[in-house]
Amino acid sequence: MIDMKEVEIMNHIKDLTPASMKVFIDMPFHMEEHIKYMPFFANDNIGFAKPKDDGWQLTNRGYHTAKDAVESMTRVGLFFFLYKKELQEFYTEYSKEKSRVTEELRVAKERTRSDTDWRNHATLMKEQMEIDKKLQSQFRNMYSEWFGKKAPVIDEEYYYNLIELTT
Repeated sequence: MIDMKEVEIMNHIKDLTPASMKVFIDMPFHMEEHIKYMPFFANDNIGFAKPKDDGWQLTNRGYHTAKDAVESMTRVGLFFFLYKKELQEFYTEYSKEKSRVTEELRVAKERTRSDTDWRNHATLMKEQMEIDKKLQSQFRNMYSEWFGKKAPVIDEEYYYNLIELTT
């Protein structure tokens, strides 16, 4: 018996083999993702598909992988369309803030190098490490402030790729 959910997912799959598949969506725009099978164990040979009379049939792993990919691409595509302008503003603001914090870190490092009193070095190093930690988590913190913690993450390079994809 053919499961209707599997038929629906098969409408989003092309080039299906046991070791790989291309999953695509056409709404809100055409996106495509090539997924390769990674076995969990050395003797794991289940794959994404198994042979059937007229081609290939999805395995459970293949079905769930394709379903997750379709849902993820749809979510990212819709988020991109809804927040296209806000994403551009975010990346402009993020670049300014990153430059400011990077300069602050450079000044802190210079201060640590130039201070000759060894008793101050622990405090200066701690300050430098705190600024570095702030710089490392800045994107995540700013992104979740702007868009919320559950928003799909679209980094700057992916954002510009999506812009090219939609033009």
